[in-house]
Amino acid sequence: MASALAQRELAVPPELAEREQQWAALGELAASARAGHGRVALVSGPVAAGKTALVHLFGEDATAHGWTWLRATCAERERTLPFGVVGQLLGPERLPAPGTGSGGVQDLCRAVVELARRRPVLITVDDVPHADAPSLDWLLACVRRTATAAVLIVLTETTGPRPRTSSLHTELLRHRHCARLSVAPLAERTVRAMFDGDPDAYPLTGGNPLLVSALREDGGRPGAGYRQALLSCLHRCGPDARDLARALAVLDTPGELPGLRAQSVADAVGLLSAAGLLSGGRLRHPATRAAVLAELTAAERAALYERAARLRHERGAPPDEVAPLLARAAAYGDATAADLARAAAHGSATADPMWAAGVLRAAARHAVRRERLNDAVRYLDLARAAVDGDAEVVAELARIEWRLRPATAARHLPELVRAAQAGGLDGRDAVALAGQLAWYGRFAEAAGVLARVRSVHDVAAHPTETRPQPPADAERQALELWLAGTFPTLAHRGPADVARAPRGAGQAAEAWRRSTAALVAVLGRGAREQAVADAELLLQSVRPSDGYVWGVQTALQSLLVLLYAERLDAARSWCDHLLAELSTPHVTATAQLAPPDADAELGLVDRDAATPLGVAFATAVRAEVALRRGDLASALRDATTALSVLPPTGWGVAVGLPLGCAITAATRLGRRDEATRLLAEPVPDTMLQSRYGLHYLHARGEHYLATGRDYAALADFLSCGELTAAWGMDVPGLVPWRTSAADAWLRKNENLAEVRRLLNEQLAKVGPAGSRTRGVALRLLAATSPVHSRPQLLAEAVSILQGCGDRYELARAMADLSTAYRAVGQLRRAAPMARLAAQVAQDCGAAVLTDGVLPLRTGLDGGGQHPRDRLVLLTESELRVAALAAAGLTNREIAAKLFITASTIEQHLTRVYRKLRIRYRRELPSELQTHLAATA
Repeated sequence: MASALAQRELAVPPELAEREQQWAALGELAASARAGHGRVALVSGPVAAGKTALVHLFGEDATAHGWTWLRATCAERERTLPFGVVGQLLGPERLPAPGTGSGGVQDLCRAVVELARRRPVLITVDDVPHADAPSLDWLLACVRRTATAAVLIVLTETTGPRPRTSSLHTELLRHRHCARLSVAPLAERTVRAMFDGDPDAYPLTGGNPLLVSALREDGGRPGAGYRQALLSCLHRCGPDARDLARALAVLDTPGELPGLRAQSVADAVGLLSAAGLLSGGRLRHPATRAAVLAELTAAERAALYERAARLRHERGAPPDEVAPLLARAAAYGDATAADLARAAAHGSATADPMWAAGVLRAAARHAVRRERLNDAVRYLDLARAAVDGDAEVVAELARIEWRLRPATAARHLPELVRAAQAGGLDGRDAVALAGQLAWYGRFAEAAGVLARVRSVHDVAAHPTETRPQPPADAERQALELWLAGTFPTLAHRGPADVARAPRGAGQAAEAWRRSTAALVAVLGRGAREQAVADAELLLQSVRPSDGYVWGVQTALQSLLVLLYAERLDAARSWCDHLLAELSTPHVTATAQLAPPDADAELGLVDRDAATPLGVAFATAVRAEVALRRGDLASALRDATTALSVLPPTGWGVAVGLPLGCAITAATRLGRRDEATRLLAEPVPDTMLQSRYGLHYLHARGEHYLATGRDYAALADFLSCGELTAAWGMDVPGLVPWRTSAADAWLRKNENLAEVRRLLNEQLAKVGPAGSRTRGVALRLLAATSPVHSRPQLLAEAVSILQGCGDRYELARAMADLSTAYRAVGQLRRAAPMARLAAQVAQDCGAAVLTDGVLPLRTGLDGGGQHPRDRLVLLTESELRVAALAAAGLTNREIAAKLFITASTIEQHLTRVYRKLRIRYRRELPSELQTHLAATA
């Protein structure tokens, strides 16, 4: 008759998922043993597969049904303790201390048989292969002598990659009443069901019941319990398996592990795979790697990464697979990078002592090609420390860091300047250094480096059979062109060198030369249409990452060609395209390396591959495009974004481009305090010796004009004219200084002949084709023309500006046209045009135009539509100044007469113009003459 234990086959504890067969088998063995037929079971399985849990629950169930449960757990460190297992099983409270020799073993066996006559006995021994020899002899004797007793012996063992051939296994195979049971990790479907279908649960645990239980206690996400359970599994698998796991956390490939023999690796892989910790010879999950590495000290991790790097290098791995290991070793270790490089070479019979520096430099170049600039800088920093004093490494580092963090890259310049002075830089490095020095406004040092570069070229200009042309000649030619179009004061005196690059020049050098040639052409008297075509071709074919420095410059100079040529739609489109490309992370997985989680702790992950320099410059050009289309809010937003992506210190002298755009946009939006704050930003003194300084100078002049400082504004505009003429880049697409100077003079009703000359000169330069500059010039020219001629000129200006899409200038032209219509009595045309002008001004947010444009919609405001009706709005001092101005006195004459400064006069007149809704001195009403007596 079956026992109660055997009848409860289906009552499987919930903790024993997928153990129903083993539970039922133990129940059947227990039923046979209870009937007087002793049984033995050997439960086998990998580490932490649930053997102990199965036996423990079975023992508790047996105890509840009247069995005597004797249990013991073996440990490898106690294998030398005689009868240690027997002592756990029996103990002094049950039996006398065991004797020695065969007689003592037989006495102990008889004692167990006697105990089984009163109640059935369950003996469980966990991890029996670690039992001490006397206890193992006793267990084998019990197996032989309890075949007819109510005794069930259950033993557990951890299986390994190779079958065991111990005396225990040999003895068990001889007896028919011995059964073998096995357990394995849980199936994936079972694990998923336990975690409500979470797909990450099985990769985290591999079905290992211990890890499953720990993960459940941690709430389904790896926590302290999970990490502790994982480390417990590793230590139970033995030192080889532990070392294997640590090596896999670094290299992830069992075929190349530092310090492990091939057979040890194979055995450890089998052991960990059976336990569910490996899949395909690799750790299953990043959390597993993190837990393995977390157990190590920083020094241990550094040593592990260093050994792995050396091993990979010696086995011929490419630099981009070796360098990350060196970087991690340096990040974890306390030693300097130089110590690391030398230690990595130590003990290798084949490695050059400086092999690490070469590997790091090669890996840096590979990282640049893949847009992993942070990685490249990291590798070169290590290489620089390893080969202290190598100017080539520093130059390479400076070139790459300039693209990533221009402000930080300036730290390398003093060292590179000293190297250049000592002749320690090759041609390409010297060319790059000269360009960087110019960028940061260090013109004196740049001039010194340029002198050396040019002297080398002059010597090589007449090569002999033994002195070939310098390999950096293509870069030098491009540099000369770039200086001519950007830093004219540093440019080579004499005709610009626009010859094609020499045979053998790299693609990046040729592209940079072509883009600089196009820029020089569009700024001077070159083939404008050809320059535009070349710029668009380069933008189509050249990635910003082509080349260490000049790939970025090629793309950005091509954008400026389109901007200065007034191809605003094309410039905006290419800005958007480049920004999308530059802002897309180029995430690349390096083969056979630990996943990003291992690097995140060290800050070694290049999360965003965007180059701030490229992003900032493209955004600044897009801001300038928006400004020229009258989209003032977008212009200010993009300009300030450019200044935040790349701080002013990183812009160098090029800060004039975004800063000038931001100042102009803020001024036109009526945000004068913001414009004043932007003007207070410190800028390099040498900025005004560059093309970028013209943008800033013109913006400052426009701000002065909007705040009533007409003479200061005029001085800035005329300075722009002098500089562009001296530099050979007097083109309206750069800065429209002529129309701006004309506007300043018209506000003061002075030098009308000079105004007409400037405007006619501007019109001659732009030609008959429609352009923004032509539209603005026609609008201003109308102000100097007879009243009856103004509507025609202004109508043409409005038509041109509508076609160009410049809403700001369009609003001004429409407002002037409305006033012109009213002056000639065409009121039916004046009113609709006034409404359109007001609407356009509101659409583009031009608050600076509001006072002069909005009242035109109805022709009514406070005191009436004519300025004379608004004279009551003037204060007494404003009335005195306005009366003298209407009488034809200049600001200086008025200041002398009233004993106040000319600046105060300008401020008074600015308020008078705003209140009277006029823009020019000639529009002051004649009724002011009646107030002259009060000023006497």
